[in-house]
Amino acid sequence: MAKLVCLGGMNKRDQFPLHEGKNVVGRADDCQIKLFDKKCSRQHCVIYKKDNHYSIMDLDSRNGTEVNEKKTPPQKAVPMKPGDIIHLGNTYCKLSERPLGGRVDQEATDVAAEMQGRKFDRLMENATKGFRKTSDREENTVTQVIRSFWPKRKK
Repeated sequence: MAKLVCLGGMNKRDQFPLHEGKNVVGRADDCQIKLFDKKCSRQHCVIYKKDNHYSIMDLDSRNGTEVNEKKTPPQKAVPMKPGDIIHLGNTYCKLSERPLGGRVDQEATDVAAEMQGRKFDRLMENATKGFRKTSDREENTVTQVIRSFWPKRKK
């Protein structure tokens, strides 16, 4: 799924999914991609997505829109490709086709889901893969950390 990743500005590290069709970017509440940048217009620009093709159009914003350090003409769609850098006000974003979230985010989500589903044994097994106990009484650090957050189970 395509996304817009904020690299700088008030929304730094935020990720916004790009849906098929029109994705309005700006400060207004009705925008699909809402930025907290006072230099962005309420409706600053629109990003169009059609399959794996993208374009951006400035909506006569006060401070303009740049793609890869080139100013885009107002009301004219400019093609984009994954990896392009978009500058809106004080915000810098990158067009990406990677899934939402990074590897660490996905791992944390998976662990939380397993814990919520009470699959403790499976969680412990996955957490301790690749670690070897030195004796039956000693546990590796990962196991100790997990056990400190999870109460002992009754058998």
